[in-house]
Amino acid sequence: HDPQLLRELFSILQKGFDEDAEDRALGIHATDLVYCLTKSFFEKMPEADLQLGRLPYTDQEIVYFVTGQALEAALFPQLETRHLVTEYNGILFSPDYRHLGQRFVELKSTRGGQAKYEKEGFPETYIKQMKNYCMAEGHLDYNLLVVYIIPAVIVPYRITFTEDELTEHAVWFGQRRQVLEYHLRVGTPPTPFMWNQEPEKQ
Repeated sequence: HDPQLLRELFSILQKGFDEDAEDRALGIHATDLVYCLTKSFFEKMPEADLQLGRLPYTDQEIVYFVTGQALEAALFPQLETRHLVTEYNGILFSPDYRHLGQRFVELKSTRGGQAKYEKEGFPETYIKQMKNYCMAEGHLDYNLLVVYIIPAVIVPYRITFTEDELTEHAVWFGQRRQVLEYHLRVGTPPTPFMWNQEPEKQ
């Protein structure tokens, strides 16, 4: 094993993620409200204010992000519409890409099994991200592409929500937005572990 080689690689990747984070810190993105609000707070506070700044990604998070980015680049190299940014009520949304039918698509990769996901449901964070886009676009359904790493298959889905589900989500979304905006305004972080994402199905 050569741990120094790995540390050099992670250091380079972390620098790239830090540069991306600087752009994201300019506004609140929809995904900031899906995951841990305390972490989102630190990602958006300038270092000069709290001497804390953005929390670095763990090695495991870096591997997950790089895997997702590599798959996206390989699957959609010709799409100029990748990383579109749209705004809804002051919140920024960054869909993965827009397909030929002019509808946005969410791309996910997982080591989880297709049969398990289709029987027990997708992780709650998948669902909330798609509800975000449905809310912003005014649709009840959303396209999802899942790359199952094992046994290496890509499965397309169209996820459909009810009006009540999206109404309930809009309330949840709005509450979390208020919490994050309040703490950014007063300069104190949300209570740790109180605003974490829901546990994902493994």
